[in-house]
Amino acid sequence: QSLPSAQRPDFFVSDLVHLSLDKTVDAAVALFHVVSYLNENHEVATFFKKVHALLHSDGLFLFDFWYGPAVLEQKPGVRTKQMESNLFAVSRLAEPKMHEERKVVDVNYTIQVTEKSSGDSKKIKETHSMRYFFLPEIEAFLKESGFRLLASEEWLSGAKPSSGTWSVTVVAQKI
Repeated sequence: QSLPSAQRPDFFVSDLVHLSLDKTVDAAVALFHVVSYLNENHEVATFFKKVHALLHSDGLFLFDFWYGPAVLEQKPGVRTKQMESNLFAVSRLAEPKMHEERKVVDVNYTIQVTEKSSGDSKKIKETHSMRYFFLPEIEAFLKESGFRLLASEEWLSGAKPSSGTWSVTVVAQKI
């Protein structure tokens, strides 16, 4: 059953640092490690301040990020994934390079797509620079931007973050 138009949510897509809307909203969501793509302090601070400006009073901000204690203890490793359909075979190689001085991991991906019928193949290379954070850092960014931390927990389990927790989810409220 569809919602009446007054109750339908509006969704917006934007570059994080240049986010701009002409109205305020009840909540902002940035999941799947979006915040970890912000490698510089000024980018994080700018994004959090923009989200703050977009929220109604007491609005909620939900996001997740790579959790530093787990990244440092577990260390990102080389991973390979392979998938097939009737038409294509796809393999993805992820090779990480740690930059501990910047708290960033460059994940270098090589993706090979092969069309089964012709044997034609294409290789794609890309790098995802992922920043990992520690909770005191996140709390400082939130406070500086006008938020208070309501909750932080392991993604999907609700457990307290630990060195075994790769992804932490935060709920913050505009103050």
